[in-house]
Amino acid sequence: MSLYSIWPASGRAKMQIKPKNFTLTALDKKILEVYQGQSPAELAEMFDRSPGTISNRLRELVNNGHIDRSIRYAGKPLPWIESEDKYLLNNYHILGIKEIAKSLKRTEKAVTSRYYKITGKNK
Repeated sequence: MSLYSIWPASGRAKMQIKPKNFTLTALDKKILEVYQGQSPAELAEMFDRSPGTISNRLRELVNNGHIDRSIRYAGKPLPWIESEDKYLLNNYHILGIKEIAKSLKRTEKAVTSRYYKITGKNK
């Protein structure tokens, strides 16, 4: 069997990812004890782990509500989350850009850009 028989002709194979139940690891607990907005590199040095591992754990802790997003992403634009995308798509033509921006605590430009990015439409 060749590799080409596994992959579809159109490009990458699509995998369905099942959400996992999140449980705190020993590393997660250590991170939560000391975390005050440090970079993954700083935490990696403290715990003798790679910055990539720390970054992944921080993302999981944020996504599961253990770390406040505003602390993790202080000084940087917050990444968009699925619930914000759904709200944007469901209300774009109903509420308008100003109202959506206000309720999501984002700029009007950020809302417009995100809308065009997720819908694939051109401005």
